Amino acid sequence: MPNNIDISQKEIFEWLTQQIRLARKSVFEMANRTLVDLYWQIGKLISEKVKTEGWGKGIVSQLATYIATELPEAKGFSDKNLWRMKQFYELYNSNEKLSPMVRELSWTHNITIMSRCKSDEERLFYLQMCKNNGLTKRELERQIDTAQYERSLTSAKLSPMVSSCPKRRHMANNTLFQRQGNCHQQRDVYRLSESAGGDALWAIRELFSCTTGTWCSESHNDSGGIICISESRLNHVIWRFA
Repeated sequence: MPNNIDISQKEIFEWLTQQIRLARKSVFEMANRTLVDLYWQIGKLISEKVKTEGWGKGIVSQLATYIATELPEAKGFSDKNLWRMKQFYELYNSNEKLSPMVRELSWTHNITIMSRCKSDEERLFYLQMCKNNGLTKRELERQIDTAQYERSLTSAKLSPMVSSCPKRRHMANNTLFQRQGNCHQQRDVYRLSESAGGDALWAIRELFSCTTGTWCSESHNDSGGIICISESRLNHVIWRFA
C-alpha cells in the first residue's frame, strides 16, 4: 500500500475495498447456489426418468456426450457426475432440514459429505460445521478423517447436564481420578480410575489438552491412563464430568 495516502482518503479507500470484497463474496455465493440448484434439477430429472422411463447407463452416457458436444466449455457434466446429481437429489429431497443447507455449500463440499457420511445426523453435523466455520474442502476432509462426528457423540455421552452437577467436588471425594505422585511445574500425576471407563480419558483429554499442560499417552491398564494436571484444573474437570 502506498505510504503517501492521506488518512481521510485512506478511510474511504478501505471502505471501498471492503465493499468490493463483500460484492465478490455475494457473487460467488449466488453463483454457487445457482450451480447447486442446477445440479439438483438435473438430478431430479434423471431420477424421475429412471423410475418412469427406465433410463440407464446408456442414456445417461448419451446425455453426458450431448452436453459436452453442445457446451464444450461446460465442465462437470460427465456421466459419473450426472449419476452423482441423481444421488444428491434422492438423498436430500425428502429431508426438509438438510435440503436447504446443501445449497449453501459448494458442490465439492457436498460431494465429500455425501460420499463419506453414513447417516443424516452425521451429514447435518458436517453441514453445520462447514456453514459455521467456513471450512475449505481440505479442512472438511481433515475433520472427517479425524472422526469429529464420532468424537462429538462420545463427548456428549460422557458429559452430564451441567445443571445437574454439583458446583464443586473436592479432590479427596472424587472417583474419577486417583493420585499417583508429583510431576514438574507444580502439577500432580493422576490415573483415571477404572470406574470412569477408557473413553472418559479421551474425552477429557480432547477438551482440556490445550489448557492443562502435559498429557502422557501411554495407558497403564485397559481403562485408564496417566494425566499430569494442576489441582485447580482437575477440580474443574471433575465438576464438568462428575
